[in-house]
Amino acid sequence: MPRVLITQSAWITIAREINFFAKQNKEAIIYPLFGFSRSADCLKAPWEMLTLDDLDYFVVTHAFAPSRDLCNHSTVSAGFRLLSEEDQVKWQTAITTWHQPLCQKFPTLEIGNVHSHQFARFRTWPSTGGESTDYYRLYKFWQHLRTRKLDTPLEIIVCQAGYFGRTWKACCFGFDTEQDIVSLGSAKIIADDHPLVAKVLTRPFNLTGQGLFWQLEQRRELPEIESFDNYYFGWQSCRIKLSENKYLFVNLPPSFPNCHYILFQTLEVESKSWNRMKRLAINGFNLQLKDIVKLAKETT
Repeated sequence: MPRVLITQSAWITIAREINFFAKQNKEAIIYPLFGFSRSADCLKAPWEMLTLDDLDYFVVTHAFAPSRDLCNHSTVSAGFRLLSEEDQVKWQTAITTWHQPLCQKFPTLEIGNVHSHQFARFRTWPSTGGESTDYYRLYKFWQHLRTRKLDTPLEIIVCQAGYFGRTWKACCFGFDTEQDIVSLGSAKIIADDHPLVAKVLTRPFNLTGQGLFWQLEQRRELPEIESFDNYYFGWQSCRIKLSENKYLFVNLPPSFPNCHYILFQTLEVESKSWNRMKRLAINGFNLQLKDIVKLAKETT
């Protein structure tokens, strides 16, 4: 199962808000941004569905606490009191202006949900049952994430870490392939400059001027390139025509070219059959797609 990591700055925001409402014996809601790291054994194309088994880490990089004057939290639930259109606009604008620029800059991120069970100690579990439960909300979130080819939500519920004082721990959960809730253990708090944070906060190469120039160079060197296509969470795939009946797909991670590998596989058009996905170790900017074409022809 993947581990869940939370940056120190995000945790400070989460704990501050939970402390504030816990003093009133109320739950709280905070909105996190999170990304994830694929496991080394995951050889799936960017358009294939990822499950928990394909991931090594979730990383919460940012957190946002909505305006407290709009909160309508209670001992057993957390929500918002939006009595007027003005309140609705204020609430939506605050969240949108916070997360939208970050997600546009880092398409590796997704907005999630953190809430508290301030009454629980050591461990807790998402509520299940009807439409007002955690599971119902998680199921809706799962349906959204599947459109981005992620087959699990990330749920974080904060409870008390002990009997004395207000110390907190983050209990984490996801879905298995049957949409049953599974525990991902307790989150670990990490420094904001941790290498895994930098890996998740990646601006894809194709969104930079340098990346666009590299694409132009590759097209000049290899006229058989038909397209560079953007996929979910910052991945990109290059489609190259090898023959009338065969295509090569070169899949570039969001951290390309500062990554250790790329993935490639070929498609037999007539039979609609994919050959086995292969991993290729690379050395950054030395990667030339024409060399992968040569390798693909030799190995398929």
